[in-house]
This record gives sequence, C-alpha cells and structure tokens, in this order.
Amino acid sequence: GYAVDVIGTDQDLNNYDLVIVPSMPYITDDFEKQLNAYNGSIVFGPRSASKVQTLSIPDGLPPAKGAVRERLPIYVERVESLRTDLADKVSFDGKQYPVQAWAEWVQCVRDGQNTTMPVEATFSGYRDGEPATCAHKTEDGRVSRYVAYYGDADFLTAYLAKVASEAGVQNMVGKVPSASDDLGADLRFARQGKALFA
Repeated sequence: GYAVDVIGTDQDLNNYDLVIVPSMPYITDDFEKQLNAYNGSIVFGPRSASKVQTLSIPDGLPPAKGAVRERLPIYVERVESLRTDLADKVSFDGKQYPVQAWAEWVQCVRDGQNTTMPVEATFSGYRDGEPATCAHKTEDGRVSRYVAYYGDADFLTAYLAKVASEAGVQNMVGKVPSASDDLGADLRFARQGKALFA
C-alpha cells in the first residue's frame, strides 16, 4: 500500500524518504552523484555495486569504490547461484524465509570499520548465523542497508515494512506500514492528485 515511483538514475533522490535499489551491479556516474547528495534511507539489493564499468570485480571486492562503499562499510567475499533443492533459509523477525537462486557471503565490516546497526536477518542452515543483511547509520544520520540474497515476496514484504516504518513512510491510507497489511498479489494502489486508484 505504498505510494511508489519508479525513477531513473539521474533523478533527484531527496524528494523521497526511502529509496530501494533492487539490484544495480554497476553504479553509473549519474546515480553516483544522486547517492552522494541523498540524505534519506536506502536499501541496496544483492549485486549492487558489484562491478566496475568494464564489468569486472572491483578492487578490494564489492561494493566498488564510491557512494555505496562510503555509505556501507561492508564487503562481499563470495557469491553463489543456488540449486533449487537446497534448504537454506533466512531468519528475520522470528520467521524463516527460503533462499533461492542467489546468495552472497557478506561481512558487515570493511577496513576495520563495523556497521553501526545490528544485523537484522541471518542465514540458517549450512552457514548458520551469518549475516543476510547489513545496516549502517553514518554520523550525519544517513541509514543504508544491504540485502545479500534474492529474497522472496514474503521476506521483502516483512523486511521493507520494517525499513519503511523506521524511515517514517506511511502507506496510502496514512498508516505505519506492517507486513500484516500486505495487499496481496493482485491489489495495488496509486494516487493521482486527490484520486486513489485500486
């Protein structure tokens, strides 16, 4: 039930309380400028900033030098595409969610600097307790998060509801978001002026 805009990499991000980058392996110069100027809350999905312009692995492992690395003192030490029969899970907020297709081994520390916020989701199974997310708040108050696997809709609904709530985002009916208020697979809202379309 959020009001959502899909925007380009050169648009001003400061009009938004929360920005979600589902996956952007290469951060363009335009987007780099917008990220540097953005003071709100942001969530980066897996593989974000994992490549440089030549599509090679960045020096020092991902994320590549630039705004993502500056906002998040993390590094991705290993990635894996997963067989469908693996039973790996992610634990978040007392529930378990399946890990499918892609997962990363992420460390919530870089160059001796730890992330400042607790790990919110962890892998269970063969790498029990390893972080599936990292979160960091800079001294100037910018909050950035990284999700280190392709989460399913149930995980993303729960996780993004928590993130949106902390960022002060309200849903289309003026309520603080909650995973229990999910609209389901078929219903979407869009606001145009004073009109609300369902």
